[in-house]
Amino acid sequence: MQMNKIKLALSLATGLVMALPLVASAAIQDADNKAEIGGQVTKQGYSKVAEVNKESVKKLINQKGKHSMSSIHTEITAINTAYDTAFNHKDAAAIAKLYVADAHVMPAPAGEVVSGRAEIEAFMAGLIKAGVIDHKLTMIEVVEEGNIAYQRGKWAGAMVDEKGIRQTFGGNVQVVYRKQADGKWLAVTHIWN
Repeated sequence: MQMNKIKLALSLATGLVMALPLVASAAIQDADNKAEIGGQVTKQGYSKVAEVNKESVKKLINQKGKHSMSSIHTEITAINTAYDTAFNHKDAAAIAKLYVADAHVMPAPAGEVVSGRAEIEAFMAGLIKAGVIDHKLTMIEVVEEGNIAYQRGKWAGAMVDEKGIRQTFGGNVQVVYRKQADGKWLAVTHIWN
């Protein structure tokens, strides 16, 4: 339900931004200092519709400092790429740097919780040593609220057995990120199944 409200709000905001040039030109006063959109004219000669849209645009502009949907999407996509690149280059230390110092990883299937950057590095090194290859994170959704963001998506990987037969596997993933003082997003909790 909450997600539907967010999607509706984003759709409305997008519509407002796209309609802004039309609203602005329609709200320009004519020679008689009147604008007649829908027949509702204020004392200043502007339409009520223009006033409503002007307030909506002000609210959007006053949200500066907040990430747009495309900005957080871009940032988390970059983190996914860095994670996959590090994993596929067998660099567990680089993977661990994508987490806060006291992060928690909850692996599947019902594995023990791995806590802290050093333990996460050792755990990832173990997966790499076991032969997991071709790791791939695919984002389905990312949402930001203040200094917290979460990603819901899919993960995939593969192994080649002793007979040389490639086995692929994958599942669902959810990662919660916290924005650091330097503006960088780091994972706080990472769970997959």
